[in-house]
Formats: sequence, structure tokens, C-alpha cells
Amino acid sequence: NEGELILEALLYNIENNISLESVDGIIYREKDESIRRTQRPQDIEDLDDLPMPAWDLLPKFPKAYLPAIYDYPRAPVATYSASRGCPFLCEFCDTSTFGAKIRYNSPQRVYDIMKHLSDTYGIKHLQFIDDLFVAHNQRVQDFSRLLIANPIDMTWSCTARVNTVKPDTLALMKQAGCWEISFGLESGSDWLLDEMKKSQRVETAVEAVKWTHEAGIRVKGLLMLGYPGETQETIAETKEFVKSIPLTTMNLSKFTPYPGSPIYRKLYGASIIEADWERLNGMNFVYQAEGFSEEELDTQYKEIITSFYKRNEILLYYIKMSFANLTHLKRLSIFLFAFLWSKISR
Repeated sequence: NEGELILEALLYNIENNISLESVDGIIYREKDESIRRTQRPQDIEDLDDLPMPAWDLLPKFPKAYLPAIYDYPRAPVATYSASRGCPFLCEFCDTSTFGAKIRYNSPQRVYDIMKHLSDTYGIKHLQFIDDLFVAHNQRVQDFSRLLIANPIDMTWSCTARVNTVKPDTLALMKQAGCWEISFGLESGSDWLLDEMKKSQRVETAVEAVKWTHEAGIRVKGLLMLGYPGETQETIAETKEFVKSIPLTTMNLSKFTPYPGSPIYRKLYGASIIEADWERLNGMNFVYQAEGFSEEELDTQYKEIITSFYKRNEILLYYIKMSFANLTHLKRLSIFLFAFLWSKISR
């Protein structure tokens, strides 16, 4: 459930020694060790009703909060979610928190938040971390026009599906400062996309990535390896797919059956099979597709990553970016030193 209003009610009851059973949206343990779960509350329909996020309560904000290296053009950086919910019910995704109905901040509210971050903290790049920022083109166009008419010295990145972007919207987004769009591509196999209930085609992905690249917006591809039904053939399709389209960067995750997702229920029912929750992070093959061992999947994983990033045009792009933004060069140097030291120290 959404935490803002729940937490307020929970703290009130605790402070006033009131039973927790009247607080919707929580799970708690009674004195007799029994577990109680209260009813789900209503979703927050208008996100504009929520107060401005209290970034001032974050220690050393924004200096201490940097995203992944090469994931931003300028620092300092902040994150914000301007919508909640996603109507596309992919098998691997848990939508139990925000649900399938999309709810938004108004374009003006998002603009006001960006202006506040710029004026108060000097933020130069904002990462929108919505499940699906580009859900309705008209809303994104209205937001982009507002930024174009009232410029802020800030770039931004966001998420989209390959079947929700249009060339005219992309052109406006670029003009409004959009630097990068992340697409959930998942696989280069139409058959595997159907298994995931992804509701998209590889052909559509090729077109959307091409449009975005032509608009001058950097493209990040989000993919996964090891989904149930994965074969040597589907892996080969994905490997060729990511090299055939103008991606700037690629994130390849290891399929993780998250509790609460439809695919988890299909694989394991209601039982929790992974006791070590820290491994449920997209970086471990906690599930092995039929016909593969964890070691074999790891080998395929490394091959896809290497074949994508070892290409001359990709290496040249990141070399240029390192010298264009010395923050990246400094972070890369620290990483390489730590890596080499770990090898020498063994």
C-alpha cells in the first residue's frame, strides 16, 4: 500500500496508545504472537494532494546521492515519481502496491517540484522513476510545453513503453530537456515476450528506439535473462537484438521471481522459496530456466554484456562522456583503482 497516509495514522495510534486494528494497510503482530492484516485502504487519487517531498530531511542532500555512473549528464541529481500505477500487467512485475490504475501529478505540480529542486538545491538533472512516465502522450506533451515556455536549467530522464511513444511527443520531450528514456525491452524474442504477457512486439521496439534516437534522446534498454521458457535460441535473439538497435546503454538483469508477481505464484504458489531476501535483487539467478544451470546462465549473461559494450561506438561514447563530465571520470578512476587493488591484494 501507499505509505504516506498510512504512516500518519499509524504514528497517531502509537502515540495515543490506540489499537492498530483501526489503521488500514498494515500487517502487525499481536501480543499473543498472532499476525493481523488490516484491510487495504483507498488509493490516493490526486497525487497533488500530497505535500512537497521533504528533501531537506535527507542528510547531505543532494551531494551524497549520486545515481549509477554515466546515468546522468550533470550533477547534482534528484529522483521523483510523478505518477503511480501501471495498466500493463506483465507476469514478472508486482503491481500490488500502486495497482493497475495510473494516478498522476498535474503538469503544473511536476513543474513546481522541478523549480523547487533547481532553486533550493541546484539540481541539474531529475530522474523520473515512475513505473510508466509516458503513459498518455497528451499529458507528456502538456508537461513538455510548460517546460519549453518556462525553462529550467535542468535535464531529465524517464520511463516509457515502446508502444506508448510517438514521434511528435518525443520531439517536444527533447525540446523540454529530456535526456534519456528507459524502455522495458525485456527480450529479443516475440515468443518469450508473449510468455511474459508483455503486450509488445520486437518490431515495435525497433521502431520506438529508432524514433527516440532520431529525436536526439539517449536510449536505455532494460532486459532480462533466464525467464521461464528461455532457450539458447531466445538468448541468441536477444543478443543480436540489442546490437541491432541504437541503444546508448543496456541494463541486463537476471530474472528474479518477486513474491507478489503472477509468475511467482505460477512457479511457487504462496510459498517463499528464497530465504535470503538480499538475493532477490535482479543480480542472482535464484531461478534457473529449464535446461540451464546457474553457471551456464551466468556465462550467457556475461557474453551479452560484453558483446554489447565492447563495440567501438559504445566505448567511444563513454570515453567522450567521461571527459565531458569529470564527475564520471573521477568515479571511474576510483572504481578501477579499487578493482585493481582487489586483484593485487589476493
